[in-house]
Amino acid sequence: MPKDLISVIIPCFNAEFTINQTIESVLSQTYTNWECVIVNDGSKDNSRKIIEPYIKADSRFKLINIDNSGVSTARNIGILNSQGTFLFPLDSDNYMAETCLEKCLKEFQKNPDVKLVYSETELFGDASGYWNLPPFDYRTMLEYNMIDNSCLFLREDFDRVGGYRLNMINGLEDWDFFIALLEPYSKEQIIKIAEPLYYYRVTDSSRRSTLNKSDKFNLMRDNIVLNNFSIYQKYFPNIFRRIHAYNYQHVMMNKPLVKLVVRFYGMLSKIKQRFK
Repeated sequence: MPKDLISVIIPCFNAEFTINQTIESVLSQTYTNWECVIVNDGSKDNSRKIIEPYIKADSRFKLINIDNSGVSTARNIGILNSQGTFLFPLDSDNYMAETCLEKCLKEFQKNPDVKLVYSETELFGDASGYWNLPPFDYRTMLEYNMIDNSCLFLREDFDRVGGYRLNMINGLEDWDFFIALLEPYSKEQIIKIAEPLYYYRVTDSSRRSTLNKSDKFNLMRDNIVLNNFSIYQKYFPNIFRRIHAYNYQHVMMNKPLVKLVVRFYGMLSKIKQRFK
C-alpha cells in the first residue's frame, strides 16, 4: 500500500449531468498520490458511458457497477475495494478545489494525533456563499451535523466503526457515521480549514433537500439515536431517565387492574378530605 495514498470514493446514481465535473476535480488535484473508486449504483442514465473513458485513460480510476443499493452500500463497497491509508468520500454532484487533498493531508502530516480534516464549504447551484458550518464540538454534533460528508479521515477508523450503516437508506448516513467515528476523540484532533476547498451543489431535487421536505427525516433522525444509543445515553442521561419514567407510567396506567387501584385510592382520598 503506497504511503499516504488517498482513496477518493464516489457513489454515482443517475449523475450524467454532474459526474464529469466531479471527476475532473479529482484529476486536477495538486496532490497526485490518489486513487478514485467510482461505484455506479444502478444508474439508468448515461453515467456509466461518461465514466468509462476516464477508467481507460488513467489507471488510478476504478469503476464498480452494482444494482441500485443506496449510498451507504455504494460507499462501503467502494472503500472495501480501495487501498488508501486515507479516505475522502465525494458525491457525484459536487467537486473539490485543486488543492483540497494536498491541504487536508498536510494537517495530518503536521500532527500525528489528527483524526479528521474538513474545510469551509462553498455553495453553488440554487444557492451561493459559504455554508458557514460552526467549529466542531462533539456534544453539539449529537444535536445537528457540522461536518460535510467530503472530508479526509483514516481508513483504520472506518474499519473500527464498520462502515456506513445500511438502515440510513434515506439520508443522514454521513452524520450517523461521524457520530460513531469521532466519539473517542477530542476537538483538537478534528481540524477545520477555514478556506473553502469543497463545493456543494444546492438544488430542490437533491437528496438532502428532498429528505428535509419529507416525513423520512424524522425516521432517519430516530435511526441515528438508535444506532448510537449508548452515546446519546452517555451525553444526555437525564432525557433517557425521563423517557423511561414516562414509558413506565404510560404502560402501567393503561393496565385495567392498575387503573382500578388508582381510581380506588383517588376516591378514598376524596372521602378522607370530606371528613377532615
